[in-house]
Amino acid sequence: MEWQYDGTISCGNYKIKTELQNVYSGLPVRDGIYLAGFKIDENGVNHPWIVFADKKLTDIKYWPQQSPVKHFFEYKKLVNFVNRSGEIHYFDGGIWHRSDLSLKPGSIIIFSDNYLIACKPSPLTKVSRERGSCYSPQKKWDVDVSWGNVTPSICNQILTVVEDRAFDITAHQFDMQTGELLKSKKLRTAVKDSCQTFANSGAARGRTSGD
Repeated sequence: MEWQYDGTISCGNYKIKTELQNVYSGLPVRDGIYLAGFKIDENGVNHPWIVFADKKLTDIKYWPQQSPVKHFFEYKKLVNFVNRSGEIHYFDGGIWHRSDLSLKPGSIIIFSDNYLIACKPSPLTKVSRERGSCYSPQKKWDVDVSWGNVTPSICNQILTVVEDRAFDITAHQFDMQTGELLKSKKLRTAVKDSCQTFANSGAARGRTSGD
C-alpha cells in the first residue's frame, strides 16, 4: 500500500482520498495501513488525527489525537505510536490504549523487537543546554549524544550514532543491552547513513579514534 502527503491511499486498483491533509507518517500492516496527519477545520486550524484503511479501502476509521503522532512502530505484535509529547499508545481490541511506557518528548523509536531503544535529537539552537540522547526504558540505560542530521541505526546488532551537532563529527557504537560505549571514530566529512561509518571495522570493545 502507498500513501501521499495529501491523504491519498492506493493499493493495487483501489484508490481513495481520506479526510486528512498534510499526512506525514504511515505504517503498512498485514490488514491495511495506518496514517498520521491533520484535519483542517473551518477556521484553518490543524488538528492531529490517525486514520486506518484496509487493503480494499472500504473500511476507513478515524481517531482524533490530543498531540501529533511522531511515528508508528510495531511492538509485541501490536501497532504502536509515539506522539510528540513522548506518550506511547498501542492498538488492541479496536481501541488505542495508553502504554505504561513513555519516552522523552521528541524521541523516535530505533529498535522495538522485544524491548525499546529510542533516541532524541539535539536541539537546533546553539544556545540550548540540552543534548540529544539514546536510551532504553526497559534496559535502564541512557547515553548523551549530540545527533541531529543522521538518524541513529541498529547496525549488526549494535547501536550506531553519529554526533553531528558536536564540535567534531564523531561516530559511536553502543551495546544494545547495556548502553556501554564500544567504539568511537572521528569523521572527516559528514555522512548520510550511520551504518556506513563502521562498515569496514569490527565491533571490538574499547574507545578508539581514527579517520
